[in-house]
Amino acid sequence: MSICDAVVISRCLHDLQTRLHSSVPRSSETEEVVEALQDENRSLKSQLEEAKRGVSRLTKEKDELARRLEERDLEREALRRGKSELEEQKRLLDRALEKISKEMEMMMEDSRQSVTSLHTQLDDFRERSRKELLEAQRNSKDRLAELQRAQSNLKAQQDEVSSLD
Repeated sequence: MSICDAVVISRCLHDLQTRLHSSVPRSSETEEVVEALQDENRSLKSQLEEAKRGVSRLTKEKDELARRLEERDLEREALRRGKSELEEQKRLLDRALEKISKEMEMMMEDSRQSVTSLHTQLDDFRERSRKELLEAQRNSKDRLAELQRAQSNLKAQQDEVSSLD
């Protein structure tokens, strides 16, 4: 039963009570009708009270649902803010990762260039060392040959000196 029905019933009851009290002498039929109307009046009052309790209960339920809806809206808003914050953190982390990746690429390229340069220097050093070693070996052979000639000359001179004696 709706509130409108309850209000209509209440008005009808009031009208019936007014008519009952304003009626003139009562007969036995009238007494029966009055009793029936009073029974109907009590029944309608009972229905009205039950409708009022139902309205009160529904109002409480509506208030509770409104409160829960508001809580959900607040939770949803908090989740949206949290999601936005996480997305912003993700963007910042992506940028930092991209920056670190670029720096790593630059460092790797620098390392490659350094390694290439060191290989070139090492190859140059090996070539110079090889040439210097060959030159030193030639010089050693030349000096050894000179030394052997000098020894040979010395021996020849010693033999000459010995034969002069």
